[in-house]
Amino acid sequence: MPPMGGRFSATNVPLRLFIRAAWGMPDFRIIGGPPWQLSQRFDISAKLEDGFAGTIAEVYPMLQTLLVDRFKLKTH
Repeated sequence: MPPMGGRFSATNVPLRLFIRAAWGMPDFRIIGGPPWQLSQRFDISAKLEDGFAGTIAEVYPMLQTLLVDRFKLKTH
C-alpha cells in the first residue's frame, strides 16, 4: 500500500513478508531466521518525514532500518 497522509501502515503481516518487501527479494533467497517468521504477525504504523510525498519504493529503506533496529536483523 502506498504511503498516505504522511503515514505508512501495515496490519497483520508476517515478518518474512516485511523482509521480502524491504529488500525486494524473492522468498527463496531468504535463508535462516526464527521459525515464527511466517506465523507471527505484526502491525506497523509509522509517521513519515514531514512533507514526504514519495512512493512505496522510497519507504523501503526506512522499513529496512526499522527491521534492523527492532528485530536486530542481520543481512549478508
